[in-house]
Amino acid sequence: MILWLLGLVTAAFTLWVLWLLFDGLRALFARRAAEARKRAGREPLPLLVTARQDATPELFQLTLARKDGKRLPRFRPGQYLTVRTPAGARRYSLAAWAARPRAYRLGIRRVEGGAVSGWLHANALEGTVLEVLPPAGDFVLEAGAAEVVLVAGGIGLTPMAAMVDALKARPAGAARAWLFHAARQREELVDQDRYAGLDGASHWFRYRPWLSRPGPAWKGGRGRLAAADLVKELAEPKRAAFYLCARQAMMDELAAGLVALGVPAGAIHWESFGGAVNA
Repeated sequence: MILWLLGLVTAAFTLWVLWLLFDGLRALFARRAAEARKRAGREPLPLLVTARQDATPELFQLTLARKDGKRLPRFRPGQYLTVRTPAGARRYSLAAWAARPRAYRLGIRRVEGGAVSGWLHANALEGTVLEVLPPAGDFVLEAGAAEVVLVAGGIGLTPMAAMVDALKARPAGAARAWLFHAARQREELVDQDRYAGLDGASHWFRYRPWLSRPGPAWKGGRGRLAAADLVKELAEPKRAAFYLCARQAMMDELAAGLVALGVPAGAIHWESFGGAVNA
């Protein structure tokens, strides 16, 4: 009897030691996996410029991919890449979205005196290899709102373009969306034909281009875009989600106007140029 009890205690002790060993190894592997994911998020990616499109002398788009064509890290619509150049580093919003991306697209405006944008404008040609950090950022499209209003000022269209792609991929009837794109002249309305075509071919999307310096034949919005323009077509403005990316003064004015119209401040998300985020 004593031997049987001793054997039972020994077996229990052995199982306990094995469990501690297993749990310790599991925790170790989990920590190492987390550290590897963290390192991967900081490791730069060498990406090839596979295409370049110049919309105006200042506005251009770059398509980036791996040399071997393999898939790229996933990202949420609205996030950005940090591009490293000999002139410095700068964040640029991803201008297209796919569930399993094999290419990234960036929309860039060459800024007078901007070292990075100037370097990219002169040097980021097809075949150039750029070093970028993986996608990051908290300005992202959230699920849940039945009505989504995207507001872009000039090159602020880039994160909105990715959000339109993501909304298009959602089940039919998941959300209705409006895209307001404010610019000075018609030439600055990048991808205007694409969004006008999507407007005409779908029931869930409406495109509202807006010019501050329109020509006499212009039939879209004119002058200064106001908060009242953003809500006049909505069924329930107080329950809609608003995403803004433009000059800070423009976003401040629109956000204040929306709040004055009864839109909850928490439903207004914005990102200024360069990736400074307030959500």
